[in-house]
Formats: sequence, C-alpha cells, structure tokens
Amino acid sequence: MIGVLICAHGSLASELVRTAEKIIGHQDRVSSLSTTNSQSKRQLEIDANNLISELDSGDGVLVFVDSPGGTPANICLEIARERSDVEVISGVNLPMMLVLVERDTKRHVQDLAQAAVLAGRMTIENLSKMINGRTSRTKTVGAKGPKST
Repeated sequence: MIGVLICAHGSLASELVRTAEKIIGHQDRVSSLSTTNSQSKRQLEIDANNLISELDSGDGVLVFVDSPGGTPANICLEIARERSDVEVISGVNLPMMLVLVERDTKRHVQDLAQAAVLAGRMTIENLSKMINGRTSRTKTVGAKGPKST
C-alpha cells in the first residue's frame, strides 16, 4: 500500500488527517508532520526521512505539503531527489486527502499523485459566482484596474 505523509506548517497536517479520517475512516500508513518555529531544520529533515521510511511498504510514499517553497516542501523535495518512489505535491487540501481511499486501486505512487492533484484542482471554485445570477458576471483586471464585463 502506498504510504502518505502530510507535512505542513503549524497544526495543519495533523488536522487534515484527523478531518479526512472523520469522513473516510481510519487510514493505515498515513502520518502527519507539523513544523514549528522552535524546531530546527535539521530535526525536521530527520523526522521527515524517518517517517517516509516507516510509511514505505515497498509501494512508495506520497507526500503532501502546504505551500511550494516553504520549509516542509523544500525538505521533502530533498528526500524525493534521492528516492524515485517518493512524490511531493503542494497545496494540500481536504479533497486531495479524500483520494486516500483509492490507494488500494492505484498501483503506482505517481498514479495516486495525479489523482490527488486532479481532485484538488477540480474543487477550487469561487462559489459566490454560482449564486444570485453572478455566474454571468466576470471581472477582468487590466492596467486601469478591475472592470465588470
């Protein structure tokens, strides 16, 4: 089974796991790693490396991080450079986490990564535009500022 690590700033990682498991039930081989200001970068590297090794049962590990360029992403990318069976995806959100139930049907970590990215992208919407006839109005931003069309 593909392992999953969520690595993010503050308590976001643990809360995403907790919330996803409320919806889809307990998930084996899923762990979270939260970063804090008091934690050294070296300790985070050690913790991330250890968790990825523990989560890998031979099928690879999918790592979700909160933002590209952040410390969690940079550390996990360094690990992924050394291991072809580790995929790192940024912008983690709850719909991406819900694809964890597909881990039994996905044979490769790259396939699960693609499903997670698709789930994340498909659910990002400006929902306000869907109410009160606002779907026909769009705003464009040009050199002179926002303009309704």
